[in-house]
Amino acid sequence: METQTKLNSQKSFNLRSSLFKDYAFGLKYKSAGQFFMSPTQRQRRLEYDLGISVEPEMDSFAIPYVEYGNEHEMSGIAKHILVNKQMIKDYGDNQQNYVIQDWLNLKEDVVVDISTTPDGLSLDESTVIEVKCSKMGKGLYPEFPKQYLPQIAGQMMILNMLNIPVKEVHLVNWNPTESKIWCFKRDKDYENYLINHLEQYSMVLLGKAELEKPVKYEKELDIQLIYGEK
Repeated sequence: METQTKLNSQKSFNLRSSLFKDYAFGLKYKSAGQFFMSPTQRQRRLEYDLGISVEPEMDSFAIPYVEYGNEHEMSGIAKHILVNKQMIKDYGDNQQNYVIQDWLNLKEDVVVDISTTPDGLSLDESTVIEVKCSKMGKGLYPEFPKQYLPQIAGQMMILNMLNIPVKEVHLVNWNPTESKIWCFKRDKDYENYLINHLEQYSMVLLGKAELEKPVKYEKELDIQLIYGEK
């Protein structure tokens, strides 16, 4: 009990899986759906987290896209249920937020937490469901959107750290007339790669390291389109 009380009284930084791409790699949009690693972008995210600079408000151009995604997330969940003919849990108003406090187990006055809030989870807890509504309903991603890979790999990583035996993520790309579903199976090598970058960022947040240039992952990943046309 004393340990838990102390942990709850600590100041903490919270790294959310939806921003793992920024914390770990500083991924920056280039063109035609392409992203590249940007040390400058990663440094900018660090300054926001440390309060050195103020994160700007969302660009007015992006707001309708975010609102559209939020509005139609349940349509993506429904599509997954229909395609797989299986109910899921922890979606919509019942989404669960999973947190690992002091994930580096440093037990200091200032710690770093990591967290994730999946869009849904299969009843047997083997599959995370994540929904992306692209292009305001006017088109789908032509191929797997790799900018979301740190997020979905991080979701599996966090849940498994909490002894929830997730084996894969189904990323549902939804629009009103067609959808795609990709399956990304858990890859411990990529997971360790992500952990290394998140650990390094966490240590910088705590003033224990200097920010390093992210390293590109070169190995093949098991990502399969399991529903929809290529």
